[in-house]
Amino acid sequence: MELGSTTLDHNIKTVHLQNTFRNPVVIMGACSTKGGNPITIRVKDITSNSFAVVIQEWLYLDVWHVTEDISYMVVEAGHYKIGDHEYEAGFATVQQPSF
Repeated sequence: MELGSTTLDHNIKTVHLQNTFRNPVVIMGACSTKGGNPITIRVKDITSNSFAVVIQEWLYLDVWHVTEDISYMVVEAGHYKIGDHEYEAGFATVQQPSF
């Protein structure tokens, strides 16, 4: 498991990890709210020791966004038990709904 934090904006940023993972799952924390526009966080290009992340403003906005602070956690995919708590980390394929 690796915990960290970074700053990011509307430009894609590669985060380099200190550890190497076989099947990493990246979990992003809550983002700071320095900018006033609604956003989502996109993660892509996950490798054994890095991932790319970017802030994406909603489509009706201007795309540009101020620098925000965000934390992340990277774990190996699988089922784990720590003390009395269990957690599952993995991937899901989501298809865009048709309206």
